[in-house]
Amino acid sequence: MLSFLPITGDDFETAIRFRRDSFIASFGDDSEFNKRDYLTWLKKKRRRFPDGFVMVWEDGVRIGQIECQIKDDGGRKGNSAMSAFTI
Repeated sequence: MLSFLPITGDDFETAIRFRRDSFIASFGDDSEFNKRDYLTWLKKKRRRFPDGFVMVWEDGVRIGQIECQIKDDGGRKGNSAMSAFTI
């Protein structure tokens, strides 16, 4: 059974690994990935919207993460973005 729990400090290293993997899958390499910048962004965003940044667990193992956020798109209401990363 899957569980969706807010990302905590204990999850940061896994979240970084998942994000790095997403760069490789999307762009072919992780040369543009910056661990420090991502971690700063993640901490800021999860403080603002903690339920939107979750680690996905299956049988006690982290298998992915989901990042949802509300984005400002020039005044249009209801715009959001979601990214999902898995191993």
